[in-house]
Amino acid sequence: MNLTRACERSSGPVTWVGQGPMTNLASVVHAEPGLADRIQVTQQGGWLDRYRDKTRASHNLRLDPVAAGVALRTVVRPRLLLSDFTGVDDITIGRDSFLYGLLTAPGNLEWARWLAVGLARWFDLGKPSRMHDPLALSAALGLPFVEFQDCRVRIEPDARLYRDPEGRILKVATDVAYGSFMAWLVETLAAGLGLYRCSAAPTRHCQWVTAGSGATVESPTMEAAEGQGWKPFSATQRRVLEAMADGEQLQARELYERLRLPRIHSAARTVNWLARHGYIERINNADDEGEAPGVWVLTEKGTAAAANPDDGYQLRYDGLPA
Repeated sequence: MNLTRACERSSGPVTWVGQGPMTNLASVVHAEPGLADRIQVTQQGGWLDRYRDKTRASHNLRLDPVAAGVALRTVVRPRLLLSDFTGVDDITIGRDSFLYGLLTAPGNLEWARWLAVGLARWFDLGKPSRMHDPLALSAALGLPFVEFQDCRVRIEPDARLYRDPEGRILKVATDVAYGSFMAWLVETLAAGLGLYRCSAAPTRHCQWVTAGSGATVESPTMEAAEGQGWKPFSATQRRVLEAMADGEQLQARELYERLRLPRIHSAARTVNWLARHGYIERINNADDEGEAPGVWVLTEKGTAAAANPDDGYQLRYDGLPA
C-alpha cells in the first residue's frame, strides 16, 4: 500500500489525512502494528454532540465501522475533525459563491476546471458543498484553524462515539475559525490561478489582480467578503461598542448593568476581547493590590468600529482580528 511505502521511505512520522472510510489505514496497522506509532492521523468524521441523524455514526466512519474501530484503537491519539463542526453554513459554497466563480472563470487552468466540474455535479443534485475535506487537510498541515483537545471516547461497534471517562484518548475538534479558514482557502486557490489580492483594495470589497496581465477580479458581495475572512461582531461586542461610542469611560460592571447582559462574565469576556484586539484600552492603573476594576475607553480603531459596526472585522489566518 502507498501508506506502507511512505513509512518505508521515511524514518520519521507519516501524516495520514482521512477524508473517507478508514479501511486502508486499518489494513496497514493490522498487518504491521509497529507502524501505528509513526502514523499521525487527522480524520474527518465522527460526532459527539451534534449530527443530522444521531441513530448512526457519521458518514465516513459508518462506511466501514470495523475499520474505524481498529484504526481509532490502534493509532496514537488520532485527531478527529468531528462532524459537529463541519455540517455548518460557514464553510458552505454554492453556484453564486466567489470561490466557485474563481474556478469557473474563462480560460482557467485544467485543475480548476476539474474542480468546477465536480462542484457543478454536486450542485446539480440540489446541494451546496461544504469544505470539510480542505478543512481536514489544513489541520493536517498544521494550520491554526481547528483546535483539538484530548477526550476519552468510547467507540461503539457501529462506530458511534461517546464521551466515557474509561474510554480511549482521542484528540477531538473543539473549535474552528471558519472565517480565517475560508480566507486561506480562497487565497490559496486564487494564487494557484495567478490571482493576488490588491493591497489597496477597499475593505469588504476585495479586488484580485492577475499576475502578468494586471486584469482585476472583484468580489463585492457580503458573502464573498465573509468568505475571505470577514466576520460580524457578536451581538454583545456590538452593543458594547455602541454603548462606548460617545467616548464615555466605563467599567465592565457598568456595561453589564446598563446593557442588562445575562451574566457579568459576558461583559468581562467581551471587554477582554475588545482590549486584546485593540478596540478599547484601559485608562486607569490597578491599586497597590492589583484589585482596582478597569476603566475602559475606545481606541481610534474602536471608534471607527463603533461608527460602522456592520462592517465587522477581518480575520488573520490565525483566527484573530487583523
